[in-house]
Amino acid sequence: MPTVPSVNGFINGGLNTRPVFFGCNDTDTPIIVYVPNYPWSYASNTSTYKLDYTKDEAHGVVNSGMRSLTLNGTVENWPKCLACALSDRSFSYTAENRTSECQQCFATWCWNGVDDDSEPTGDYEPAVGSVPQFLSTNNLATSSSNAPAASSPAASQSSQAANGASSTLVGGWSMAVGAVGVLAGGLAVML
Repeated sequence: MPTVPSVNGFINGGLNTRPVFFGCNDTDTPIIVYVPNYPWSYASNTSTYKLDYTKDEAHGVVNSGMRSLTLNGTVENWPKCLACALSDRSFSYTAENRTSECQQCFATWCWNGVDDDSEPTGDYEPAVGSVPQFLSTNNLATSSSNAPAASSPAASQSSQAANGASSTLVGGWSMAVGAVGVLAGGLAVML
């Protein structure tokens, strides 16, 4: 398995808010693509002890999971970067023979190896409908027009119920993949 940061390093590095690839340049391990559950349109990071959901809650959780997997359509080259990571080991690529586009993707999304394991400060409470700081700071979010305006779980639920959760899905991603990612607390793909 590739090296990953400690729990505190994950939080301190902001890796719990954005996709990250692990094992990018270690050809002896799989690449792990981690896509965290982020509240793009719904506060969907619910307790694993909650086993009963209303239809509106289920739609909100799955829709927000789909938005997490597609970065809510805000990063133009994200689908290409995800494809680079998903196909990299199949073609035995290394830093020397990846396309320039994939090299740029790996430079952006691969973990930089920094593991700040000090105690995190503050609470992790991103606002529903916000754009992850990493995307803003690195000028990756080309458009926030797809980002929902909801600012609370209640507002998000109301919006989802009024608009129909399935009508706001971004991209052609499978509902099952989004649901698996949400239910797992983040989607990790090992290749």
